[in-house]
Amino acid sequence: MIISNRANVRKRVVLLIGMMMMIVLISGARLMLIQKPDTITMLLLAILIVLMVILPRLEMMEFENSGLVVSMKRRGILSSSLHNQVLFEVPLSAIQDIELSGKMLQIKILTENIDRKKIKAINVSLKNFSHLQRQEILESLKITP
Repeated sequence: MIISNRANVRKRVVLLIGMMMMIVLISGARLMLIQKPDTITMLLLAILIVLMVILPRLEMMEFENSGLVVSMKRRGILSSSLHNQVLFEVPLSAIQDIELSGKMLQIKILTENIDRKKIKAINVSLKNFSHLQRQEILESLKITP
């Protein structure tokens, strides 16, 4: 089962780029008509800069549960390579506990060393996933004894 937030991220990217284009057009028209920068034009340009900072921070994420292994991959929207960065990849049998609080998913896994067993927590942000997608992820990770 693969759950991806690609559609949600694409909607936000289209919205941000549309807003940026509108701001550039409005600011350019105001500068051509008034011939000098005023407060509104400066405010619009400040908003444009904020949107330009937000845009590269959006990430497409993909959750995959193959039945034996659970993995989470991410890719920036402006990355040139098609390679996804693997956040984690763990066997389903190693998962001890799952907790979803808001948009944060915490997975506790059992790591085994030669001399001891240790429980490690992995925190993953699911901020661009819809509520239904977050619930599907949680349901696919349910522990069956």
